[in-house]
Amino acid sequence: MSTSAATCDWLPDHQLHVVPTLAHVDQLIAHISRIVNDYTDQGPLTLAETVQGDRMHLKVTAVAPIPEVLPRLVADALTQLRAALEHTLYAEVEHRLKRPLTGQEARCIEMPACSESARFDAWLAHGQRRRLTPLAAGAELAKGIGALQPFQRRDVEDHPLRLLAEHTNLAKHRTPAVAATRLGAVYPDHQHPDLTPVSRRLPDGPRWAAPNAVARTTTGGGSPRRRGPR
Repeated sequence: MSTSAATCDWLPDHQLHVVPTLAHVDQLIAHISRIVNDYTDQGPLTLAETVQGDRMHLKVTAVAPIPEVLPRLVADALTQLRAALEHTLYAEVEHRLKRPLTGQEARCIEMPACSESARFDAWLAHGQRRRLTPLAAGAELAKGIGALQPFQRRDVEDHPLRLLAEHTNLAKHRTPAVAATRLGAVYPDHQHPDLTPVSRRLPDGPRWAAPNAVARTTTGGGSPRRRGPR
């Protein structure tokens, strides 16, 4: 991928290093997409119809496991995205200081993901970090970092930076990223007053597991045909 002025004129020279990292992430995501597409094309859901009285239930009786490589590739992509943030911050601090960071200073450079403003204030005031002019409270760079923090939004738990930090910490220190097949929306081929798709809360609901009904109807009411994993 070229980092010429024609394509990266918006990016300062001292931040051009991030371009190959983001290109690598893009390739990983493309690879992940191909694997997911192949997985869904194979029909990972096994369905069965059962009759109880005058009601027919369409159930998923089995779900094919996702490829083991998939959560690991996702973890790779997320880790590289976090690295892009960390490297960008490091380069920006050095650029504004107009000198290389010392070993002690370098160890305190990290991108925070604070759910409360008090925690961000404590991050700025911590150890060597508070002695770095670009990260001083009220400095332009410190304000920019603060504007990106999860506590700035109402949906703190869903903030991209908080999720990125959580998932990469799990992948690095505890376990590969957890991925589970979930059932997406169920759409009937033909509308019928007696056909009731069973909704599932996604993505924050409990993990979906077979066997479980995805739709109910009266006998002869037809069953939904368009459905897929998520």
